[in-house]
Amino acid sequence: MTFDSATSASVAELLDRTTRTDNEWVIRKSDLAPRVADLIEAVLESVAHGDAITVGRVPEVLTTTMAAKILGMSRPTLMKHIRDGRLTSHSVGTHTRLRREDVVEFRRSLRADCARAIQDLMELEDELGI
Repeated sequence: MTFDSATSASVAELLDRTTRTDNEWVIRKSDLAPRVADLIEAVLESVAHGDAITVGRVPEVLTTTMAAKILGMSRPTLMKHIRDGRLTSHSVGTHTRLRREDVVEFRRSLRADCARAIQDLMELEDELGI
């Protein structure tokens, strides 16, 4: 989940005014932006199910290697998407760079395409009685 600058600013403001002691934070769900509350809830649910959680920072400008890793594809496949105009990039000298926001949106688009394809296959199975 990626956050826009307004959400990030609201979280920073919340942290500044939150009651904190050495061992305790007091934050009410109603104090949080809905996306932040959803994130915290998803993390807690994953931990409760014994899943591993990884938290990291993703820079605003990505290398093609980083973008390919985020998208779960090879770098050559990523470069094909860029050449075909499906993903926006820019050059820094001789290097190709991508905006994090564009990569995250492209990932959403790929996932939506995949979900539609699965739905189409399920409907075809129903039509064929499989």
